[in-house]
Amino acid sequence: MTAPANNPTAALPDSAIDDEALEWFVHRMGSHADSDDQALLAWLAASPAHRRAYARWEEEWLALDAIQTEAIARSAQPAAQSSRRRTRRWVGAALTCCGMFAAVALWFRPETPQYTHHYATHIGEQVDIALPDGSAITLDADTSLDVSLFAGRRRVTLPEGQAVFHVRADATRPFEVIAGPARITVLGTRFAVRHTPGSSAYPGVHIAVESGHVRVAATTSRSWRTLWREVQSSPPVELLQGQQLTLSTTGSPGPVMPVDAASIAAWRRRQLSFDNITLQDALAEFARYGSVNAQIRDHNVASLRVTGTFDADNPQAFYRLIAKVLPVRIQQTTKGPLIEANS
Repeated sequence: MTAPANNPTAALPDSAIDDEALEWFVHRMGSHADSDDQALLAWLAASPAHRRAYARWEEEWLALDAIQTEAIARSAQPAAQSSRRRTRRWVGAALTCCGMFAAVALWFRPETPQYTHHYATHIGEQVDIALPDGSAITLDADTSLDVSLFAGRRRVTLPEGQAVFHVRADATRPFEVIAGPARITVLGTRFAVRHTPGSSAYPGVHIAVESGHVRVAATTSRSWRTLWREVQSSPPVELLQGQQLTLSTTGSPGPVMPVDAASIAAWRRRQLSFDNITLQDALAEFARYGSVNAQIRDHNVASLRVTGTFDADNPQAFYRLIAKVLPVRIQQTTKGPLIEANS
């Protein structure tokens, strides 16, 4: 095997350095040539990042080796056995361990995407996106999203905001959306996802299906250690057309509830639908669409509850309505509307 190419001056991304460190580590395990040792030393000396990446793989190997050694110790034969049999066991164990390590390294080695793009919208902005695979995404205001298309899968990460996905069916390339603690997997469907960790009114991740079906599961960290110590978690939940689900911030699924398809992602029509949320949270929703946020100085007023559907671009109509149905009045100040309790 040829040693990995050594180019000390090349500035590689962290993932690329990690890949190269893995190649060096695996190659070094099976190589005893002095020239290879010298090349590895030169690569390590070229950058502290190289040394850190190589050390991480050594740590992973030691942890894996400890697991294998513990298993061997439990099944060891009495000490009276011949040294030849002991040697065979240790050689077999070492080969098995090497094989497991190589398989794990290949499984978790990052793929190279065929297409990547970062999308983001400003406050009040909504954007329609057409992906190269034929799928479409509509982004709500104040939303960020990353798309990666691979040969055998499609992956979207939604760190913040709301989006509606119209996924083109492709049985060979599952479409996966990662939003906080939620992993939503589909082949072809239309569904909405909300992940706004900064909003107290909408904790966790909300998923609603307009057509088709999706599978919702809690995300797990991508570490090979989970192969040996699998963490028990809630089973995936299948959502069908006209169903919705909210996962908590820790990934625990709530009950599957019915939802009117016409009410899903009302923000596409610039409408805000509130279901018994606080007045303070309702004002925060209006602010997502560029409205000047009204002031509330009284905690009791801020905690009043609001239900209904409102025009995101017409907060004044909202103020007039709440003044009729809630024990509040609206005062116009130089800093904008002030909502206070009726005296």
